Amino acid sequence: MRAGRFPPKRCGAGRSSAIGRRAVLFGSLWPFAAPAWAKSNAGNPLAAGGTLLIAGPHGGMLEGLATSLLAALERRFPKGTVLHATAVGGFDSVTAANQFDAWVMPDGLTALVVPGSAVIAWLVGAPRVQFDLGRWMPVTAALAPAVLLGSERLAELRPGGRAPVRLALSDFAGPELAGLLGLSLGRMDVTPVVGLRGEAAFAALHRGIVDLLMVQGAKLGPPAELSRYGFKPLLALGVPSGNGGFARAPAYPELPTLSEWHRRWLGTSPTGALARAWGSLVAAAQLIYALVLPQLTPAAMVALWRQCADAAVPDLAAAAPGQASQLLERSSEAMTLGRFMAAPPEARLALKEWLANRYQWRPS
Repeated sequence: MRAGRFPPKRCGAGRSSAIGRRAVLFGSLWPFAAPAWAKSNAGNPLAAGGTLLIAGPHGGMLEGLATSLLAALERRFPKGTVLHATAVGGFDSVTAANQFDAWVMPDGLTALVVPGSAVIAWLVGAPRVQFDLGRWMPVTAALAPAVLLGSERLAELRPGGRAPVRLALSDFAGPELAGLLGLSLGRMDVTPVVGLRGEAAFAALHRGIVDLLMVQGAKLGPPAELSRYGFKPLLALGVPSGNGGFARAPAYPELPTLSEWHRRWLGTSPTGALARAWGSLVAAAQLIYALVLPQLTPAAMVALWRQCADAAVPDLAAAAPGQASQLLERSSEAMTLGRFMAAPPEARLALKEWLANRYQWRPS
């Protein structure tokens, strides 16, 4: 989108190495050698203007979050930095992600703010997806933990029951897919009830039409409040951790994760390509937004964005006091999150085959 380049402020020396595309995305802070002009004190590269592309419609929730992110970043970038936010639009995030991958110059002047819905579309192989997640370099990200709520009539989630457990599903490409696959990997007989979201899903749970629904972040209330309405938190998806597993969400430390549930009933954690796809879904389903740069962005510019994004975390936390359950990730943690989301081809194929064979569903 930008033909010109601007010499970035010195951020340190880089180092060259032959790294695969996926490792380039989620690996070292210095995936490419810094260009010669990055070693000079040439001023602020973003003084002429930087852009945050928002993968969502004008007036949507993501635009509000991106506006707060932009203001926080401007305070942390070198003096004179000017950032602009542009909502690309579209009914979901795929259109913006496609345009970002196809048209944005890797000069470090344009970044994308993208939600987890784009990642899920990529994982299930939606034909509209023309972008490659492996071409993105994460700067920072925000998570909101997802919890499986059950009716008070449901004693516990135990595999091998007489009747299948009914799970509310907005769509097979929705975030609830992480819960559906996670329970299925635990040998739970699950029947998805498709087309339920928001208040309709809560009403269906209250009326006994479904037994479970998945709720995320700000929509969750304290356990006591949920109990008053006849709902009880049963399991959390779990927050991806640096050791390749899942930790309990800090906002809900009393809730076991689906991984803990697997170990309780199976004695071990699921393995194989489908389990790898499930890990990617867990990360994507809880992703509020990720700020990413295109592949081949100069290392010095990547470092500048990450350094400033890390410094902006306190500002972002203060700007969203009502989002206490939201986890604001630093750049190193965003790269860990990215490793979970970047499922290899065999895992994505296993997910598509499972959806087609088990539920006769294919992305459209």
